[in-house]
Amino acid sequence: MNSNTVFRKTKFILSQISMRSYKISMQSYKMTTKSGVIDFRSDTVTQPSPDMRQAMMKAAVGDDVYKEDPTVNELEMFCADLFGMEKALFVPTGTMGNLLCLMAHVNGRGEEIIIGAKQHLYCYEQGSFMQLGSIPARVLPNECNGTISLKDIEENITDKSDFHFCETKLICLENTHLLSGGTPLSLDYLKNVADLKLKYNLKVHVDGARLYNAAVALNEPVQSLLKNIDSVSMCLSKGLGCPVGSVIGGTEEFIKRAIRLRKCLGGGIRQGGILAAAGLFALKDAREKLKIDHVNARLLAEGIYELKLPSVTVDLTKVQTNIVFVKTPDGAAKAIADALSKHLILSSPFSSSILRFVTHLNICQDDVFRCVKAFKQVFKENCLL
Repeated sequence: MNSNTVFRKTKFILSQISMRSYKISMQSYKMTTKSGVIDFRSDTVTQPSPDMRQAMMKAAVGDDVYKEDPTVNELEMFCADLFGMEKALFVPTGTMGNLLCLMAHVNGRGEEIIIGAKQHLYCYEQGSFMQLGSIPARVLPNECNGTISLKDIEENITDKSDFHFCETKLICLENTHLLSGGTPLSLDYLKNVADLKLKYNLKVHVDGARLYNAAVALNEPVQSLLKNIDSVSMCLSKGLGCPVGSVIGGTEEFIKRAIRLRKCLGGGIRQGGILAAAGLFALKDAREKLKIDHVNARLLAEGIYELKLPSVTVDLTKVQTNIVFVKTPDGAAKAIADALSKHLILSSPFSSSILRFVTHLNICQDDVFRCVKAFKQVFKENCLL
């Protein structure tokens, strides 16, 4: 494969990325690749950069359970402004963040949520809202772009008028949507869902683990994606590269309920400023760093696509953020992942026929080209070419 050909296809996007941001990304990259292994399994594998570690070490701290940690308070105020919401709350994990939001919204027996069958909240969090929150779900199919059909949502909203059914209280969305390949939800779709919730007096929660990726892909401020949304949970330890933590947002009254629930779930952190400092550091230039990740994902997708390998496909229209799904011959995903690992390339078999690659701040363009080269070599070694 001619890497120059692939590079030219994304030249326009690359031109939008400042050299300063690229240098920052390279500093992080150099620090974490001594082993020679290139890890595309997830954006959760990133290592804190020396500058992030320094910020954590210098963080002013207090007891956050008493709301006396100045760094946690600063992070929460920063994120409330970022979200365009009244208040924000730092929590240990994204799973807890989502659970807190659902429990804070739905607190009466006989109340239910509407959620997509292919959303992370439903598929990969042990159904925590059902286990611990006793919240039933009306599960609807997700479209190929991660949305839930507006028609399906409206047809499945129920109220107290028929005592045979639970009463709908909350609509749950995911932005970006993992299982559709990291697809961002459009502003038009978000507005239409918000219109439905106003019409039926409901609430809307957004699982925004990679919300900042969606904002970058749509070239919009984060708060534009949360207009008329009631709550959000945004992860700090995925694309933003922090070691731990998420932030939820909502009204002041909502966050008061979430704080009480956080204590019940064991999520209160005492001197949390050490962790919050990483979030503040990451958010300062998050947009520029995430642009690099998106470009690298596009380079990877186009590189594998141009190999024209038998029975290997990449839907380039789906590659809009930092996630690339590669469809392999049926049942071959794990075998290909194992073969790539021998070339020091780590990927994630997402099903028997799907390999997932995720770009992040510890991945550079050279890593992308090395991955494409290894992909071709694996097929050659196994006589698949």
